[in-house]
Amino acid sequence: MSRLDFFKTTPIHKEYIILDYLSKNAKVTQRDISSVASISLAMVNQYLDTYEKEGYLSKVYLNNKNMEYHITEKGIQRKKYLNIKYLESARDVYQDAKANIKVFLNDIMSKGFRKILLYGAGDVADIILLVINSEPEINLEVCGIIDDNPAKHGSKIFSTKIIGINDLKVHEHDAVLIASYAYYEKMYDNLIKNNYDKNKILKYFGWGELMKITIVGTGYVGLSNAVLLSQFNEVTAFDINESKINLINQKISPIVDKELEEYITHKELKLKASIYEDVAFDNPKFIIIATPTNYDSQLNYFDTSSVDQTIEKINKRELKSTVIIKSTVPVGYTEEISKKYPNLEIIFSPEFLREGKALYDNLYPSRIIIGSNSENAKAFANLLLQGSLKENTPVLFTGSTEAEAIKLFSNTYLALRVAFFNELDTYAEIRGLNTKEIIEGVGLDPRIGSHYNNPSFGYGGYCLPKDTKQLLANYQDIPQNIMTAIVDANRTRKDHIAEMILSRKPNKVGIYRLVMKNDSDNFRSSSIQGIMKRIKAKGIEVIVFEPVLTEDTFYNSKVERDFEKFIAEADVIVSNRFYKELEKVKDKVYTRDIFNRD
Repeated sequence: MSRLDFFKTTPIHKEYIILDYLSKNAKVTQRDISSVASISLAMVNQYLDTYEKEGYLSKVYLNNKNMEYHITEKGIQRKKYLNIKYLESARDVYQDAKANIKVFLNDIMSKGFRKILLYGAGDVADIILLVINSEPEINLEVCGIIDDNPAKHGSKIFSTKIIGINDLKVHEHDAVLIASYAYYEKMYDNLIKNNYDKNKILKYFGWGELMKITIVGTGYVGLSNAVLLSQFNEVTAFDINESKINLINQKISPIVDKELEEYITHKELKLKASIYEDVAFDNPKFIIIATPTNYDSQLNYFDTSSVDQTIEKINKRELKSTVIIKSTVPVGYTEEISKKYPNLEIIFSPEFLREGKALYDNLYPSRIIIGSNSENAKAFANLLLQGSLKENTPVLFTGSTEAEAIKLFSNTYLALRVAFFNELDTYAEIRGLNTKEIIEGVGLDPRIGSHYNNPSFGYGGYCLPKDTKQLLANYQDIPQNIMTAIVDANRTRKDHIAEMILSRKPNKVGIYRLVMKNDSDNFRSSSIQGIMKRIKAKGIEVIVFEPVLTEDTFYNSKVERDFEKFIAEADVIVSNRFYKELEKVKDKVYTRDIFNRD
């Protein structure tokens, strides 16, 4: 447990705060709840929806704009339960924090300090004073507590008087201990402005004590990890793309992702971005590699050159950093590269992120997989847990090759599920059956479930296409049928979709959005591009509507930026997912989006 964890509000506590607040205040806005619980409006809405589904509260609409939230009896019982659980957790956390504080105070005494002033008359000062007063071996005298709020001056905490910063010289002391996390930097600056000796400023919290982490690559994986970890650590994001670096330093997300945009713009993150290697590789504790890799099925070759080059640079600089590979690599890669660089500790830790939900999936991870059982591996797992909001996240420490296999098999299974429901839909479409009814009936079996079952034009995006092909290549000398079928099924699905579009005998086909999912700006390897190529191969003219594109053409097809012109020109509008903008021309639209969701 880190020093910061003791003062970090847990998800259980936040849930308790919200229920307690609503039990006392029915007429509140979501913004009020956001302020009280210190969470985003989006998270407030998520909590309230969950409470309503679970029967913890009911909503009473007063008019079109206002409502009241009424806690039910079930909600009251839930609040009592959460209160007990939080107190149990707080007891255990307090014992750990007390031990950490004792270590810190003993360190202060070892440096010769005996008389100190605390800065910040809040909860942290309470805890520190409690430890000092209850532990006879802590031979420290707290001469006073500085606080910037004049209303507190003259009052006491455990018989220790609260004073203003102007009274510094009046009280004999050896050093000032800043007892605040949230206002550490402001307090430090105030002391420096008052010409206080910086060598006598003691830091229980503070930027200087935070772990230094460098992340190489600012795509979905790199940027989401940078944001997650920079909540409580000093993080440098390194990339050769200067425009992305500039956006990050301006607190603007270069990626369309709701949570990323919210955190980068509004959260106080200890995050900086740079294009300079000397800045990025300034002796960080961890270097996380999140650079792009790709698999060429024609050459049976997985291009890991970006990872190779980064590790070589780290080795040349003789850094003692632990290297964490987040990029997808072939099975066995980490073991081989570790043999090449025996002086480096190289750990593979796979990501399981959805496009458009990259940070959300880091804040609420399904699991954390670390391909090592070393002390640094455990420390890195704790960093991921520290930044997340989910409780009781499963953490699995494995061998490096097993971790690599977990990544590929996980994504291949997801591709299998996509392919299965796509082939179900192909069958239903050709036979004239109701796809939705069949899928709903199949999904009622709890062993199958109703998740990840919406038909599409095929799996695509950053991971599934290359991971399935890479895993298939790993089966070169191993008996199998399913792995080949998964890859073939995706190709067959695109053939079928193209044939169904061509059966409408269009003169001009409009491709509406190249992106894979709603709320995403990624169209890398999107399945609709395969449909587009098949249609063009038959001599059909294709136009594209994609706001993300800045070019006037896309693979020699015209990009139409005027939506009204686009829908007027196209005989058939092809869309992997149905958007509400298409409602007025739905008779022209060809999609297999049965459930109107990703």
